[in-house]
Amino acid sequence: MRYTKWLIDNFCPKEIFDDIAERPDNNITKVTMARIVAFDAIRSSIPHLDIILTPNGFGIVNNSNIAPASKERVERLINSLLDNRDNEIESLLSLLPKETGWTSSDQGRFFASTMFPNIDVTTRLPKVSCGRWEQYLTGRETLQVMEDFFARQYLSKPLLQVFREEVQTGAYRSPLHIHACNIIRAIEIRCLRTPDPTAAMQLAYAESAPPQHSSNKFGSAFGSIADYEHYYLTDIVNSIKQNPNDFAEMLKQRAQYQVHLNIVES
Repeated sequence: MRYTKWLIDNFCPKEIFDDIAERPDNNITKVTMARIVAFDAIRSSIPHLDIILTPNGFGIVNNSNIAPASKERVERLINSLLDNRDNEIESLLSLLPKETGWTSSDQGRFFASTMFPNIDVTTRLPKVSCGRWEQYLTGRETLQVMEDFFARQYLSKPLLQVFREEVQTGAYRSPLHIHACNIIRAIEIRCLRTPDPTAAMQLAYAESAPPQHSSNKFGSAFGSIADYEHYYLTDIVNSIKQNPNDFAEMLKQRAQYQVHLNIVES
């Protein structure tokens, strides 16, 4: 079934999927996966079927006494199924990190490639016409660009990946890591809410960098966001400097990132 294959390809390796499929029918992960497949299959099929939704369920339009549902009703039904599918995807992504081997799978690493490993981030963004899963995929590309910038200018790629994995699993190394992750995620949400997230994030660094790099080619529209970003990202850098035992990954590349540590040298 192509919808089951879609679920496996995007969310759950076949080995883990097969293991979950053998569990009792009331297993929450098994139930959640079944609901995702069912909602997506019905949603995708509705435009191609001569059906209506009656008080007693779906009906076939096969005689003159039954009129097909209006376009608006069909669209509402499809959108409702899409919302249900995405709610189940959100639930599944909170369950899968507990499955042995999932975080090291291709699917697990896909969701650990940003600070938002679940589509729940979309509830904090302006609503769009597509589903939350589709919105997440689009936003994920922007997040990766933003986080690459943060890694280069403030943190390091190894440390940022540690943060990502901690958010995904909920297993934080220390309260300082929780604090840093919360800051980064808040900054990214603020950027995603602007018309041009990458301009907003680059402005933060351009306005706070040494004079030879401080020309502002993005204008002043994102000034408040720029101040917010730089202040709190440098707060993380200060924490790294003051608590080296909590941030070993950063210190491994200290020489490479020393210029960024010096931004907030006191």
